[in-house]
Amino acid sequence: MAGSYRDIEKYIEDALEYLQICEKPSISAIAREFEVLYQRLRARSMGILSHFKRRSVNKLLTEV
Repeated sequence: MAGSYRDIEKYIEDALEYLQICEKPSISAIAREFEVLYQRLRARSMGILSHFKRRSVNKLLTEV
């Protein structure tokens, strides 16, 4: 599981693609197979965005 954040996100993207084509998907089994954290894979499958895809938190809501 060691690697950069971008590498881990790539593994998660691959796992999500595999999750969609499975007939009876098991998130825990797929997480073990792709060597990613169960919680992170489950969150991505539920629509939670990664840190790179989220809106930045320090940005002003309106331009001054």
